[in-house]
Amino acid sequence: MNPALNPSLLPLRDIHLPSAVTWWPLASGWWVLAGLVLVLMVIAWIRYRCGWRHRAALKALNVVTEQLRNGADCVVCVQRVSEILKRFVMTTAADSKSVAGLTGDGWLQFLDDCWNKTSFTGGSGRLLLKLPYSGFPADRAEALKLSRLCVDWVKSQPRGK
Repeated sequence: MNPALNPSLLPLRDIHLPSAVTWWPLASGWWVLAGLVLVLMVIAWIRYRCGWRHRAALKALNVVTEQLRNGADCVVCVQRVSEILKRFVMTTAADSKSVAGLTGDGWLQFLDDCWNKTSFTGGSGRLLLKLPYSGFPADRAEALKLSRLCVDWVKSQPRGK
């Protein structure tokens, strides 16, 4: 060691460690991730809100159709189809109180007005009025036709509310 260079005489400072890294403020990547998660949550909520009634009604109608194909009682199945349609309309209609009281031809006319066709008042939809209260055995093909008509009707209804 050089005797002219005495370390104790040098103006040196002690080593200072940097401060600990904090979690706040977040790095920009975390902000992007948080924004993306928020956008995906909003999209999922909108999709859920707009389509869950349709999916539930279609699922229930498909179950009834499958029961009809497997030999279930047609009268019970048509009653179930009528109940599914009424519940669907009561949850999606703008004025559900006026819909709740509809029966008979008024109910069929309402269903036809919702899609500008006459499949309920003048087609296989009349089975909704005739079969559940007649007590007579029904034609399985007519009941299947009615269930397909109701599936098409639910699919034609606007989503979202």
